[in-house]
Amino acid sequence: MNTILIHKNNNGIESIDDWFQFAPPKEGLRQWKDGRSAKELAKAWFPQPGKPHIPEDLSFLLNSHPDLTGIEILEGIPEHKISLDNFRGETRNADLVLVGKKGESKVSINIEAKVDEPYDLTIIEKFGSVKNPRSKIPDRINLLCRALLGETPESNSGLLKLRYQLLTGCAGTLIEADRIGAIKAVFVVHVFLSDAVNKEKIKSNDEDFIHFMRYFGCHDDEIIDDSVLIGPLKVPGGTFVPSKMPLYVGRIKTQLTGLLC
Repeated sequence: MNTILIHKNNNGIESIDDWFQFAPPKEGLRQWKDGRSAKELAKAWFPQPGKPHIPEDLSFLLNSHPDLTGIEILEGIPEHKISLDNFRGETRNADLVLVGKKGESKVSINIEAKVDEPYDLTIIEKFGSVKNPRSKIPDRINLLCRALLGETPESNSGLLKLRYQLLTGCAGTLIEADRIGAIKAVFVVHVFLSDAVNKEKIKSNDEDFIHFMRYFGCHDDEIIDDSVLIGPLKVPGGTFVPSKMPLYVGRIKTQLTGLLC
């Protein structure tokens, strides 16, 4: 088995404590709690200090598709920022970006960790949150929608119900893959479940994920099958989002133990 290097800003990460020290979540200790996504993702990769361990659910997902079977994970970078365009402001903040190798070619994998928090606002809510008339958020949304789905909310009002984080997650995955010279891009939502989560919020997230994937032409029966990678998906592309990069999307759910309401 190859050695995987988890690192951040030239600092090697070999434990959960290292992860928090060198790559803390945006809100620091407020987000770093047992049962919540940031810490549970770190725990999934470091069940023990030392060498990182590829979560079994993730390995199963990647090997579920012939295009990714046998992939080697070489390195990972937690809390990785990906620029989506030339506008100032927010970036895609990936919980974990992985670099893998399939044969002699690179594969880029973006991990979005979730418990029961939503995939950010819907696009219509995002538009409504803009207070500064000079904000580039509407331009960013339109560019991303056109690059991924070939339409904008103006031409297709149905897009207004999509969740913004799923849009930026897939776009950022493609952009990062292109940046490192990969030949495949994989976006994975890693959901952590326990008795402490809000089941209604989990259900709502599932519905939002399914609704989003329908816009890629996916059928419900393949979308709702967790641990099966969907793709390759083709996107129209744009100035920043590559059009010829195949995109694969999947969702895995890990059941935690010992966390009660």
